[in-house]
This record gives sequence, structure tokens and C-alpha cells, in this order.
Amino acid sequence: MDNQNDERERLIRLRQRQLQARDPRATDKRVIRTTTRRQRKRVKRVTLGEMVRGIPHKWRGFIIGALIGMVLSILLPLFMEGVLIEVVGILAIVILAGMGLAVGQALDVRDELRDFSRRK
Repeated sequence: MDNQNDERERLIRLRQRQLQARDPRATDKRVIRTTTRRQRKRVKRVTLGEMVRGIPHKWRGFIIGALIGMVLSILLPLFMEGVLIEVVGILAIVILAGMGLAVGQALDVRDELRDFSRRK
């Protein structure tokens, strides 16, 4: 009796090892793993710098000019006193934003001309 139980347990362990050796899900897992690895290599993560570089020059110039104008309008009342200082600050924002827009537009045109000359 004891010999039959040992033989039965041995056959059960052998069967389990055979099933584990030819696990059909193992190949699926391996395929999924390699596919995921390839996809991760193909898809790059977007960084903040890439996002900023994707904005056209004219809008970047506009934003930078407006920010400089705001800083100037905040600092101007600290150094000067007068009734029209707020108006001068608002004019500084508008003028610097316009200048930034113009410079940015010029840089965009330069890039377009450079791309156009490379096509030919």
C-alpha cells in the first residue's frame, strides 16, 4: 500500500512538472513582455522643455515680453512716485508684449525661410 501511494505521489509530481514545463501562458507572458519593452522604447516621454520648444517663437516672445512688463510695472512704483506710474506700468506691459511678439514673429519667419531653403 505504501509503495502504491509513493508511486502515485511521484506520478502527480511528475505530471505537475510537465504541466509547468509547457505552460501555455509562459509564451504569452514572454510575448507581452517583449511587446511592452519595444513599445516603451518607441514612445518617448514628453518633457517640459520639449513642450516649451514646441510653442511658436511669437507666442513665447509675447509671454516673455508681458512677464517682463509685469515685473517692471511691479517694481516701478517702488522706485518712483507719481500719479501716472500705474499707467506707465500698463503701457510697459503692452509695449514689451508687442515687442516680444514682433521679435518672435521674426524668429518664426527666419525658421520658415531656413526650412524652405533646405527643401530645395
